[in-house]
Amino acid sequence: MCITARKGGPLEEAAAALPRSSVITVAGKADDPEHRREVFDTVAREFGGLDILVNNAGINPAYGPVVGLDLDAARKVLGVNVLATLAWVQDAVAHPKLGFTERRGTVVNLSSLTGETPAPGIGLYGVSKAAVSHLTRTLAVELGPEIRVNAVAPAVVKTRFAEALYEGKETRGGRRLPPAASGRAVRHRLRRGVPGLGGLLLGHRPHPHRRRRPHGRRRYRVTTAPIRQRTTMIFPHLPPEIAELRERTRRFIREVVIDAEPAPGGRLDQTTRDRLQAAAKEAGVFAPLVPTEYGGRGLPIEHWSPILQEAGYSPIGPVALNCMAPDEGNMHMLNLIATVRQKERYLAPLAAGDVRSCFGMTEPHPGAGSDPAALRTTAVRADGGWIIDGHKRFTSGAVGAGFCIVMARTPAVDGSPEGATMFLVDMTNPGIRVGEAIHTVDRSIDGGHPHLHLEDCFVADDAVLGEVGLGFRYAQVRLGPARLTHCMRWLGLARRAHDIALDRAARRELFGGPIDSLGLAQHLIAESVIDIETSDAIIAKTAALLHSDPKAGSAMSSVAKVHCSEAVFRVVDRAVQICGGDGVSDGLPLAQYLNEVRPFRIYDGSNETHRWAIAGRASAGRSAAVQAGERYRGDAVVVRNGGS
Repeated sequence: MCITARKGGPLEEAAAALPRSSVITVAGKADDPEHRREVFDTVAREFGGLDILVNNAGINPAYGPVVGLDLDAARKVLGVNVLATLAWVQDAVAHPKLGFTERRGTVVNLSSLTGETPAPGIGLYGVSKAAVSHLTRTLAVELGPEIRVNAVAPAVVKTRFAEALYEGKETRGGRRLPPAASGRAVRHRLRRGVPGLGGLLLGHRPHPHRRRRPHGRRRYRVTTAPIRQRTTMIFPHLPPEIAELRERTRRFIREVVIDAEPAPGGRLDQTTRDRLQAAAKEAGVFAPLVPTEYGGRGLPIEHWSPILQEAGYSPIGPVALNCMAPDEGNMHMLNLIATVRQKERYLAPLAAGDVRSCFGMTEPHPGAGSDPAALRTTAVRADGGWIIDGHKRFTSGAVGAGFCIVMARTPAVDGSPEGATMFLVDMTNPGIRVGEAIHTVDRSIDGGHPHLHLEDCFVADDAVLGEVGLGFRYAQVRLGPARLTHCMRWLGLARRAHDIALDRAARRELFGGPIDSLGLAQHLIAESVIDIETSDAIIAKTAALLHSDPKAGSAMSSVAKVHCSEAVFRVVDRAVQICGGDGVSDGLPLAQYLNEVRPFRIYDGSNETHRWAIAGRASAGRSAAVQAGERYRGDAVVVRNGGS
């Protein structure tokens, strides 16, 4: 929150009532354009943009009967109270870094009861506040529905000044004013309280519905406009450098990448990919997960999600930033287990975006798929190396890749156990061949998902990644974080789909009102918000576990993968439904988004396999607890005679 006022005293008083860590204060005059620019530049820099603008610009140097006022003082009252209010809104909409319109911001103009009820002695102040109320209605018509404009009027915010004014008490500055002419009704409203400002900030729109009551007083009722939950990503506890990187990534995706997206159903061409990656390097957002010694940002895993969600807001964003599967997972694993020479040969060019990679694990039935133990590709010792034979399929990214990490079954040799071993195989090796393509509904992964044939493929001993026989163990090093980064990226795309649906629901009208005022649409919107927020929470928990306890984090990544893959699909599907026929057309990208996210329930282990593993771990964990002394709670208690 940023608070601004003309004097330091009121600023300090307001800031003291709020958590200090969330408040920035800037002193200055409301009618000073340089001050407004300073405030909005500060908000853009510290908070990444503006969601709510609360206007309470108001002064009153003109006391006394209206007909006897000094005109210069009168001009000052009207200039600050009305024109400054308008200027703050104008500057907020026009500021290049606030994103006020894109964030679907809210304007709240504080009017005054004096704008409705004449107050002797400060009549011109009341005239100015009445003008603010009318200005607010005009702004609501002109700026809506992209920006919501509300006013605290005709109700009153209960302040010391209001109490002094309408109770005849002494105001700050020593002035005492006569009670307002409608004092009884006003004092009643002061005692009752009024619709809270907090409600206004959530989208409530005060509106008076008047009916004459027996005692002559007016009755005021607050009605509510539909509340549209924005999907602006909020990460309140990020270190400043991570928050700054998130904001740069956000701007890069929205200002550079989205305009370069291929038509729905199309693929990103190599020229555009190279151009975007060069632009990402120049913007300082390239390779966010890669260690700094290889040209990346070196983010720790607990801070991956804010960046990858911003990247995933565009289906080609992760490619532009070089944090897309399968390269992202391969880079993570290479950094952890590769030798120095292997890192120089494979990790460095991959991190720079000079080459792409693939991961060869899945095989045709009855080979490895959801069950890795069914691995049929073999590698046997040969003079100076290994000979690999096997058939892979769904080798994501293989077309055009520079190398493949191949998983093969190896015998017990030289003291190493029988098991699986990972090999680094150059795609120029004569023993490896890209086979027939598999045409899938998704398009975001460069290189498709083709078959891969390995026939008498010889690799030298230094092609072994890690140790012989420990391939399945290393796979968990890769798969746990890789599942989670899928969740992060696709959650960003779900937010994009939800934003499309919100925009559509706000502007399209049915049955006499916007779609987002209809209960059925509101149900769909609310369910999507719930899916987005729960996915965000489980991603954060899993990332924290992968940092502190990798084994527990890997287990939790199964839970995250199942939940997020299904929640993300539901969000996109609801967005399609809200957008109707256009949702399933090429006029909007939503149908393609469905095609992108649907395979996630199969890739990286089918959800059914993960559920089987989750249930097994839950049962084993509970059995172990009971055996260790935890009370068994599965027996029914027989209750006789209706008592205990």
